[in-house]
Amino acid sequence: MPPKSGNYMNNVSPVTGEVYSLIPDSDAQDINEAVSSAKEAFKTWG
Repeated sequence: MPPKSGNYMNNVSPVTGEVYSLIPDSDAQDINEAVSSAKEAFKTWG
């Protein structure tokens, strides 16, 4: 899922110093949504 803020951080190779991917810059809103989703999913585990 994309972060709510739309912000991403560069993932930089320590060997080459080049950016090889983007990492979602999650914030409290993203974490709260993930926790709420996990709680709902847990209810279905019989």
